[in-house]
Amino acid sequence: MAWDKGFNFRQTSGFVTDPADHTYVLYGDAYPVTRNGVTFGFTGAQAFGGDRDRNAGIDPRIAGLCLDIFEELVFRVDLPGPGNYQITFAGGDASNPGRFIGDFKDGATTLFSLNLNTEDNFIDANGTFLSTTDWPTLNTPRLISMEGSTLTVVLNTLDVVNEIAHLFISQVASGNPWYAHAQQ
Repeated sequence: MAWDKGFNFRQTSGFVTDPADHTYVLYGDAYPVTRNGVTFGFTGAQAFGGDRDRNAGIDPRIAGLCLDIFEELVFRVDLPGPGNYQITFAGGDASNPGRFIGDFKDGATTLFSLNLNTEDNFIDANGTFLSTTDWPTLNTPRLISMEGSTLTVVLNTLDVVNEIAHLFISQVASGNPWYAHAQQ
């Protein structure tokens, strides 16, 4: 059975209708929150951030965001176990030039880092800058291999505002042809 979980960050739970296997995430969702069969949430102090509903008329995965201001914000997801996962991501803001500077971690190990500070709205999991119109069809997933079972997304404090709109995690079986092709 596949393990597919999506997280759509915003201010109001009912602002848009989430696709199947997705759930909303609000800035106040402190770890541990269990919703849609997955445990997740923000860890640490959350003093200078928030969430926003942006545009209910666009793809619901990027209709809102959570953000930090001058602080590190850490989003944690408990995975079913070690293994290979495909990550789809949108860091940024549908209504403004986006900002995302952050790290994806397996425990203390950084798997990859992203840096968006341009006129584009979003950055995907592979570092491609995309507009609000282009993100739904042109974003590309990234394959990661987890040794542990906790994925964290760390929004770093290097920028004034740091925004996260969407994260989707899909477990990939090692015998999957997509996985074998991605490893070549």
